[in-house]
Amino acid sequence: MDPLATYIELLKQYNAHTNIYSKTAYDRLPFHCADAGALAQLIGNTDQTVLDMGSGSGLPAVIIAITNPNNTVIAVESKSRKTRFLNSVKTTLNLT
Repeated sequence: MDPLATYIELLKQYNAHTNIYSKTAYDRLPFHCADAGALAQLIGNTDQTVLDMGSGSGLPAVIIAITNPNNTVIAVESKSRKTRFLNSVKTTLNLT
């Protein structure tokens, strides 16, 4: 499965029992992913570190990490329920 599709599926599964992304915003999720993808293209797939403060459900950090595997992406999140989700995504998608 495509990593982006896997991320979206993981987000919806986790969000079904733990609110990390507004369920009423699912129709805007493609826009948010495309927006993060545009940012990932601007950053480029070079050997650099990207920091996402307040990463929430992983936008844009996860999309940047998927799109730019040569980057090191650090997602900082203070809420443990969101941190657990981000760690799960990192492990499942084998992201750095």
